[in-house]
Amino acid sequence: MRPHPARNTALATLVALAGSVSTMEAQAVQPAAAVVTRPYSLLRHGTPGTSTSYRLSRVNRMVDRRGRVMNVTEAHAVVDRRLVAEVEPGVWTEDFVWRAFRLGESPELPAPGAAPLLRQRIDPRSEELLDTARAVPGLESEAELLFRVLVLDAWTWDAVVHDLRLAAGPEVRLGREFHMPGWDSARAIPLSGDAVVHYRLAPIHARADGVTLCGEEPCLRVAFRVEGNEVAQHMGPVSIDGIESFRGAAYLSLRDGHLIRGEFWGPLLATMTTNPGAAPLATSGFMTEVVMEEVVAGR
Repeated sequence: MRPHPARNTALATLVALAGSVSTMEAQAVQPAAAVVTRPYSLLRHGTPGTSTSYRLSRVNRMVDRRGRVMNVTEAHAVVDRRLVAEVEPGVWTEDFVWRAFRLGESPELPAPGAAPLLRQRIDPRSEELLDTARAVPGLESEAELLFRVLVLDAWTWDAVVHDLRLAAGPEVRLGREFHMPGWDSARAIPLSGDAVVHYRLAPIHARADGVTLCGEEPCLRVAFRVEGNEVAQHMGPVSIDGIESFRGAAYLSLRDGHLIRGEFWGPLLATMTTNPGAAPLATSGFMTEVVMEEVVAGR
């Protein structure tokens, strides 16, 4: 098999992180050791106006009490993120511009040339992101609900990295796990219309566990897990009450710290009822998979 030139270039960039070496023997040992033992930055570097586009997708699989899939719902979105101001060293406010959304096989919204669905200014030090109740023109109730969930999903990886930065400092070494506290009580998060989810975040466990490639970009992989989130959602006569756990990873560019790819997946084990006092439906919950990936020209 012939080596791919672009991949070789990216691999060479990874090895170069270890610094220069002067002998063949040193080349065999020192670069790998330096990659494993050196500190890695958790800071975001850039200039105001720098913009990155992402594709975001969520797949919800409703399962019965034996784990069989009863229904599958997919939602997809495109969001542009633009650096606004560096409020602390390596910490930026950003504008999120939601340019497109599609539920399942339905047509993509908004129509070409129309205004974006939503504009947000996000400060990672603030929890204002939890308020997603502003109306979105042109979306039906189910579509708007899932769009709002994607809006919350989009900040998951940055929130984990921000908490890790608070716990570890601006740099982190591979392999050390950090434990960040969850929420003391559930918080009400409005979604759309009369839909409200009461959510209590469990402690987050995170660590930088490797250096890898995303496409041709060398990046730091930050793995995380959360077990035991309390979820109670009410939308009209439908109520969902359960416990959520998930695992995921954020892939951060070694060049400037921006998010290249984020992913998380896991179960929400729950009971679902359609009317107060009614017997639960024959479902045990959902399996969820969410991916957010940078849009790279030509890929």
